[in-house]
Parts: sequence; C-alpha cells; structure tokens
Amino acid sequence: MSVIFVFNSTHHALTAEAALEESGFEIDIVSVPADIRVDCGLAIEIAKCDRARAEAALAEAGVVVEAVVARR
Repeated sequence: MSVIFVFNSTHHALTAEAALEESGFEIDIVSVPADIRVDCGLAIEIAKCDRARAEAALAEAGVVVEAVVARR
C-alpha cells in the first residue's frame, strides 16, 4: 500500500520532492489521479507506513499538501 501527496502547484511538488529526498524517503513522482482536480499534474507516492513522518517533514519544509490519497 502507498499514499499519494497531491499539491496545488508545481513549486510545492518540487519543494516536497527535495524535502522528502533530503529526509531520506524513497519517493516516486507520479501523475495526479484523474478523479482529483488540481492545478498541478505532479504528485508524490510514498509507502503508507511513511505517511506520518513524511507529513511532518513536509510541514517543517513549509509545503502545503492539497490532498493525500490512498493507493493500492
């Protein structure tokens, strides 16, 4: 299982990518699921077990997450 972090701008997605990689997370850049409407087409997928730590790292970096979506 994994989760996808969705952002409202490419700037936030790229800032999130850098913050998560710097914090040692393994991430994948993926397309935003078609049923989610946001201005940015990039999303970040991580392991579900890393969600809480990743959210903390993103908050510390000042990244605004638009939505978090569970993925199988």
